[in-house]
Amino acid sequence: DEKEQRRGLLVTASTFVIWGLVPVYWHLLNEVPSFQIIAHRIIWSTVLVLGWLLISSRLGWWQKIAAQPRALPILLVSSLTIAFNWGLYIWAVNAGHVIETSLGYFINPLVNVLLGVLVLKERLRRLQWVAVAMAAVGVAWLTI
Repeated sequence: DEKEQRRGLLVTASTFVIWGLVPVYWHLLNEVPSFQIIAHRIIWSTVLVLGWLLISSRLGWWQKIAAQPRALPILLVSSLTIAFNWGLYIWAVNAGHVIETSLGYFINPLVNVLLGVLVLKERLRRLQWVAVAMAAVGVAWLTI
């Protein structure tokens, strides 16, 4: 439906604007040690996510995880990976490497698309290839 598509476009654009302003926020906190910022992000994210899970499904989420023996180790590894990513990103921005961190965040989706095409045999439409090419040119421009 057209109204929902407009809303989706607005939400998407808003998230990109917010994501683009996040480095400015981290830079304003450059007097705060990166480790302290990441610790706060981990603690507050945990509190908010657990609160949401308890409100929305009580303990049903835990039962689903407990029923799958491999789920908890996978969640642990993914949590550590995300924490490392956040920490490196915050440290890099606070150390004045905004362009380099932005470049990393532009390269990542391009690698994901490449893996999707090569490994998962996904097919992109012509306009999608144009978008990927434009993003690749932008990354090349920043790199050079």
